[in-house]
Amino acid sequence: SLLMAPEGIPLSLVDGNPLLGLLLRPFASALPVGLQYLGWWLLACILLHTAFAAALLRRFTPNPLATWIGAALLTLMPVLLARFGHVNLCAQWLILWALWVYVDPRRAAHPGWWAAVVVTALLIHPYILVMVIAIWGSAVLRQFALAPDARARLALVGDIGIVAAPMLLVSEGVTTMRAT
Repeated sequence: SLLMAPEGIPLSLVDGNPLLGLLLRPFASALPVGLQYLGWWLLACILLHTAFAAALLRRFTPNPLATWIGAALLTLMPVLLARFGHVNLCAQWLILWALWVYVDPRRAAHPGWWAAVVVTALLIHPYILVMVIAIWGSAVLRQFALAPDARARLALVGDIGIVAAPMLLVSEGVTTMRAT
């Protein structure tokens, strides 16, 4: 009766969605038994994907029409639409969110933005987390290369800690939850 009995398996390895679990848990007693939330999750992913695509493209397009055409093209990509069978991988909006943070040097220099997107990705799917961390790593390398002096480079270590600490805490919490 247990998945990988008798010990169980870390929730982060069973394609669960800890973010949705955390968001829906307070309402569990009021929600109908057997509630199917996947359709709402897919709708949210498409809306977030479109919003982050438009936000990302806004700085590179000449007018709002071009922005929304570009956002529609990014949202209607076959690679996203093919993920509907694997609903957590539909959270490709996280990659667009990370790119949105990355393209603005002021946002990219603020570790709070990175902590938010990295922890959110961790709570949704490890595959997307790897891509988000790669984008964050690129931002850190850019900041390191452009830092004016050793003091600024040393400050980056603290910024890395600001992002890594919540990621490690949440990761520990997610992996210790057991699916039964």
